[in-house]
Amino acid sequence: MTTGTLDVRRVLPPYLYLPCRQVAADSFDPELREVEAGPGLVAYTALDRLRRAWGHDQPWVVVPITLVKELQESLHFAALLLDDGLPDGERALE
Repeated sequence: MTTGTLDVRRVLPPYLYLPCRQVAADSFDPELREVEAGPGLVAYTALDRLRRAWGHDQPWVVVPITLVKELQESLHFAALLLDDGLPDGERALE
């Protein structure tokens, strides 16, 4: 068994696509979902996966994986929800 800190750069692609509630020129408000561990940041490893789950009208941003730790510190999320499809009732309204 190996222990230690997980280096997300070794197991994830270089960029993540985040569905957002709002996107402005200098800021964005990513979607968070409550999970057992606490708030979870919704993220996708490919744009087509995000669009399949949320639709083509969903606002989104692409961020380098190197910013995940900074996002975690500012948003205080407990989990990273990768490529997680959402039920129709939880999708953003188009």
